[in-house]
Amino acid sequence: MPNFEREKRPERSVEGMLFDHYEVEKTLGRGAMGVVYLAKDLRIGRRVALKTVPRFNQAFESDRDEQDFLERFRREAELCGSLIHRNIITLYEVGWEGRRISYLAMEYVDGESLLSMIAREGRLEPDAAFKITDDILNGLSWAHARHVIHRDIKPANILISIHGEAKIADFGVARYARSAGRTLTDVGQLIGTPYYMAPELIAGKSVQSQSDLFSVGVVLFEMLTGKKPFEGPDLMDVLYNVVNTPAPDVQSLRPDLPRWVSGFVRRLIAKNPADRFLSAEAAMKELRRLMGVSPAASNPLLQAGRTIPVVSNLTPEETPTTPITLDYASRQRLVPLNRTVPTVLGLTVILIVIGVFGIAVGLIQREMRAVESTEIVLPLDHEAREAMLREANILLQAGQYEESLARFRAYLTEYPFSETARAGEQQALGALRASEEQRVAEEAEKQRQWEALQRQREMQRRANRPQTRITPPEPVAEIEPAGEVIDVAAEAGAEAATETAEPPRKSFWSRIFKRPTPQPPDGNGQ
Repeated sequence: MPNFEREKRPERSVEGMLFDHYEVEKTLGRGAMGVVYLAKDLRIGRRVALKTVPRFNQAFESDRDEQDFLERFRREAELCGSLIHRNIITLYEVGWEGRRISYLAMEYVDGESLLSMIAREGRLEPDAAFKITDDILNGLSWAHARHVIHRDIKPANILISIHGEAKIADFGVARYARSAGRTLTDVGQLIGTPYYMAPELIAGKSVQSQSDLFSVGVVLFEMLTGKKPFEGPDLMDVLYNVVNTPAPDVQSLRPDLPRWVSGFVRRLIAKNPADRFLSAEAAMKELRRLMGVSPAASNPLLQAGRTIPVVSNLTPEETPTTPITLDYASRQRLVPLNRTVPTVLGLTVILIVIGVFGIAVGLIQREMRAVESTEIVLPLDHEAREAMLREANILLQAGQYEESLARFRAYLTEYPFSETARAGEQQALGALRASEEQRVAEEAEKQRQWEALQRQREMQRRANRPQTRITPPEPVAEIEPAGEVIDVAAEAGAEAATETAEPPRKSFWSRIFKRPTPQPPDGNGQ
């Protein structure tokens, strides 16, 4: 079996070394260029796993290597910080030295890695292997639902706690599903661990959630048999076997396994992603159905007095995940051999299509080469991100809610799992709605005041209008039978006449219908 690990460097005493408020107790493990320490938070006394960056550039062969490593470190902080789940290592804090990230303070797991467990036991009992697989699929289901693809599932990145619970670690090469893109660059580099990489990842195709399921299948195969399904004398043989060679039947290597295990493992490590389970959740549900157990079933890792040793009993492990460089000839060896030879008719059709659309094909190929050679634009650094959030908050405090909301949403487009930006977006949206409601209320109040003013003016105008009195027609005087004339109007209005100083005015009708005053009779009785 080829050894892809780097030689171990001499260990020096690290006890008492400080990283801000974290005091190092001992070394837990080493990666490609970083070191993981067991440290104590001097503020609250909590023990953490402190994943650090080398403080001196001598650990990197070039500035590009240092930049790539720091970007992976920053990405691990962002992705792991957005995933809070019992089967995923929790990130507590990120440390910075100036503009450079320096450490990650992460959950410390009392127990051991799956790599150490397999090395100690050779192969695991089926129930224990299925329980670990269930935990891995449960954690991946949570990550995939948030569009995060791990891309480096392997035994060294699975930690088993003393409580019999598996946790996924190391999101340094993880990607958001929308930006996973091609993993084999134009210089022939790919990231991952050869034994556990999915065929599409080696071939440089677009990575998807099913790529993690392939790695889970390889890990399950190794737990059950103590061997890897794809091996070879050198790196190229391993990669070629992953892409082209069918995996051995797991039941042929271990006949005591249930009959359904072969089909389940075969579906996980299918060469074509479409032949695998649709999601980690679907694979988890199928595994539980086949086992006939529920998530609340007893933990086989804790049965029959089984104990899981703590990390303090282990030596630091060297399990790097480093770029692998492939030349053109090596990449051609990885091409599958099961190609179909076109018939004469099919070849004729192909030639006709090429002749008609030759120019279009040339343009498309030129665009594809331009896209493949384009440098990947790294996300904003820490200070730029802080500046974007600061600007959005300043606009929010200044009352420019629409501009602030636009800034927060632009930030979330790049970093959709930022809780700070999400809270700022909700605050700006709430302030914008409150401002709009206040504006509508103020306009309604102005309209009400204007209508009240108009009513008041109308009432005042009516009060100042001169009154026109219409005098009713004066009743005609009645004549008594005895000949005595009685002025009824005069008697009826006598009281009213005494209350005014002006003489009564004769109405229009009285002047028209005025009768002559009867003359007294003369002495002759005439």
